[in-house]
Amino acid sequence: ATHRAGVIARLMEPNNPLVARIIAHDQSAILQLLQDHGNWRQLMEQLSNASPELQSAARSISSYREQILVVLQERYGAQRVGTASTELISDVDLNVVGNAAGENLIRAERYMQEAYGENWNRMLRMNFYTEAGRLSQYERVMSQLSAAARARVQTRMTELTEKYNFARMM
Repeated sequence: ATHRAGVIARLMEPNNPLVARIIAHDQSAILQLLQDHGNWRQLMEQLSNASPELQSAARSISSYREQILVVLQERYGAQRVGTASTELISDVDLNVVGNAAGENLIRAERYMQEAYGENWNRMLRMNFYTEAGRLSQYERVMSQLSAAARARVQTRMTELTEKYNFARMM
């Protein structure tokens, strides 16, 4: 918390060159600030309640995140869940759909980690989910199976879940 307060204090210094670069949509300056601060919600709250110059910087940072969303949609089919909020502090939930939803979710998370670091989800306040409709398909299929077949499927699902969770930790 002390570190984040220092980051904001430095931004508030008159004629801060980093703020000017952020307002000019300099992606490296925006990423530098996001990584240094590390918490989207707190950063956006603080910038939104500051000077007009820092409010403009907040809008530039939000535009940067929107550009990331375009890349995620194009590469991995990740689509925003629900309607987009106009509040700068809002989180972004992304739904990955299709037959390869799980694989694409893993690939998208790996890309985000490689491009933006370990803290990408707090830094950008975004999360990935797989297609919600897949849950109802699972329930429909399971209800049509015998008890023995359900047990085999559940065992296999547990094995796959363990592999998926282990892969995410790598």
